[in-house]
Amino acid sequence: MVGAYQRLTTRVARIEGRTLEQEYREKAASYFGLMLRRPRVVSVNSLWEAAEARLSDDELDDLLLADLIVQGYPRRQPELGEVWLVVEIALTVDQGDITRALRRAELLRKAGYCAIPVVAGEQVADGVEDEARSHKVVILQDGRNALWQEALEAWVSRFSTAV
Repeated sequence: MVGAYQRLTTRVARIEGRTLEQEYREKAASYFGLMLRRPRVVSVNSLWEAAEARLSDDELDDLLLADLIVQGYPRRQPELGEVWLVVEIALTVDQGDITRALRRAELLRKAGYCAIPVVAGEQVADGVEDEARSHKVVILQDGRNALWQEALEAWVSRFSTAV
């Protein structure tokens, strides 16, 4: 009986996670509009050629697993240019989500895009906010964002000096 309950709990969590990912995709303007002017969800397919030219097969495979990529211009600082948000979505954001967002944003930067790592979810595990702050990762929770300005400034300046 305990095993059946655990399987059911796992299955429900997966469904809830997929539903949350779909909600972020469908309501991108609501979730990302405070940060970006006219945010647009981007399919990795549209980035394929540029990514394939600069990434190894394994790196491209990893980038393809990003939960969501959103493109736009910073709402309050459009002069900074186009940015790309690489978003990892989970019911409870944990250290693994931070790690994946950082790694996949780095891959998108390597492919030639000014990418910013973002994590999104309903809850944030203990210690994750401090980790996000230290690595300049944006946190979205309950329709609010944290660390946006710090992340924007850090990643745009790093991208500008790298290009």
